[in-house]
Amino acid sequence: MEASDQSAIPSSAPRVPVGHAVTFFLLAAGGAAADLWTKAVIFDWRGLPGQKPIWWLIEDYLGIETAVNPGGLFGVGAGNGTLFACFAMLATVGILVWLFWFGAAQSRFLTWTLGMITGGIIGNMHDRLGMWWQDGYPPMWQSGVRDWILFRVEGM
Repeated sequence: MEASDQSAIPSSAPRVPVGHAVTFFLLAAGGAAADLWTKAVIFDWRGLPGQKPIWWLIEDYLGIETAVNPGGLFGVGAGNGTLFACFAMLATVGILVWLFWFGAAQSRFLTWTLGMITGGIIGNMHDRLGMWWQDGYPPMWQSGVRDWILFRVEGM
């Protein structure tokens, strides 16, 4: 682009370094892939929820146990998977607008952080849309998010 053509670029959106945009999309895609891959591997190894006992990494505190959360945080809103998927899509759009329209992607920290968060959103949206569910699984799991990390603090 010649110097005289620079004035044709709309000034409404702040400039974002191309490297930051590439970093964001690589982190989002890589995070989603890692999320879905680890869920598949752990569920293949440990089976569906309740099939095998907890495999403790730190006895009574940190372990691996498969679970399916049909709701939001702590199971609230169970059975509203489509609604949660819509919220996930809105969150993704909000992140993209914040980063690339309002220029938050000028910050390397925000670019990395929101890239990883977006990867998790995409992985959970995959689960919410029932793309992992198979015939024979309990119907309430169809829009549930798979999980496998158990963190327990006694007395809480």
